Parts: sequence; structure tokens; C-alpha cells
Amino acid sequence: MKKILVFITALVIVNSIAFASTYAATCDQSFNGGMLRYNKTYKFYDVLNNNNNYNLYMNNFWVHYKQPGQSSWNTGSSSNWSYFDPGSDFDWTQQLKNASYTVAPRTSMRIFDSGPTNWRIKKHPNTRTNGTTSSYDFALRYKVSFDSSNNYPNTNDDIYHTECVYYSVTWCGDGVRDSAYEVCDPNDSSHAGWGTGGCNNQCEPINTPQPTTCDGITVTPSTGVAPVTSNVSCSATRASTYQIQC
Repeated sequence: MKKILVFITALVIVNSIAFASTYAATCDQSFNGGMLRYNKTYKFYDVLNNNNNYNLYMNNFWVHYKQPGQSSWNTGSSSNWSYFDPGSDFDWTQQLKNASYTVAPRTSMRIFDSGPTNWRIKKHPNTRTNGTTSSYDFALRYKVSFDSSNNYPNTNDDIYHTECVYYSVTWCGDGVRDSAYEVCDPNDSSHAGWGTGGCNNQCEPINTPQPTTCDGITVTPSTGVAPVTSNVSCSATRASTYQIQC
């Protein structure tokens, strides 16, 4: 049984391993993770691409957490990572276990995931960010160790690969209409998708009844000696029938 040290991992992180990587104190690679949605749940997992001509044997994996302004990565319990309501603990995938923790040459495999219960995004910031390395709400650092000799638990020849992914959280009221979740946004200055009465705090248009107006009446002829027959033409806004009293 491989030792499990991870609490959470990326939404979709792909490790492409072609040569031995020296473990970096921060990140071997950094990625923009894009946008996650407040109060939505996600299954997180890691995919490893073995671009070598030999087997890679997985040994351990870890994940650390950081928010802007924090000088170091949080390596403690995921229950203290403020953006998450943790779901199922993470484990190696059954596919990897069935393969004896081996990723064959020139193949890709999901090596670990978050199990049956997804993780919920439980908060959002006050100001929307962009889901980039320079504008984000939280970051996750992923580290995996493996070797090509299948001598676990000996770590003397292990290769460590570390990736950092930067995420943002969107929500109703952040000033941008996210079409995947919203018809409108009450703080969107363009008023896209708004109803006649605006947009509510559930990002749904408000449609208020509008009055019917009579815009004009034309009578031809307008005068004559009784009995007289006239044609009456009416124009109105938001009206489909007309009643004229003489």
C-alpha cells in the first residue's frame, strides 16, 4: 500500500514527465487554473503523462495551499483552507492501483482523485480576480514523487515534480455576467440580460408590468352632418385591443 499524504489536488492538472525533475522549493511549473464558481462542487484529480520509453512508478503525492498575501504555503489540514468545504479524502485511483502504481511508457493516466464526494467552494472574495498567476483568489501546489526502479519505499532515486495552479472564484454580483450560471448580474454596468425592472440578487431579470399608453387617434372625416360615417385609427404601446367611447 502506497503512503498517502495528500488532502486535495487540482481540478485538472496534467504532469508531463519526460526527464528527471529536481524538486523545487516553490514550483517547477505554474498554470492559470481559471474560474471556479462559488457554492459549486468539484471533483479534483491529477493526470500524469509518461512521455518516456520506460515505466514510471508512483510513490507519494502532496498538495499545499496559499492565498494572496501569504508568504508561505499552507501544508496543514485541508479543513483550514478557507475557500473549501472538503469532500472525500484523496487517494490513488483504482486504475493506478490495478496497474500496480505504474504508468506505462507513452501513456497517460489519472493517478489520484478526490473520491465520491466533491469539494465545495464555500466563499468568494470582495473583488473579482482573473484566474491568473498575478490575479487569483487561491493557489494549490501539487507535488508527486515517482521513480523508474519500482523500489518503494526507498526514496533515494525518487523524482519530484511540482506544479502550482492559480484559481479565481466567480459569484452572482461580481459585476460580470457569467452566462454559464447567470441570465444577468445586478452589478453589471452593461445591464446585459436585465429585465424591465433590473436584475435581482439571484442574477435573474426583474420584469415589472409596464402601463399601456394611447399614442394617437385619427378620425377621418372628423366632422360632418349627421348621420356621418368615419374611419377611426388607433395607435398605442403594449395594446392589442382598443375601445373608443364617443
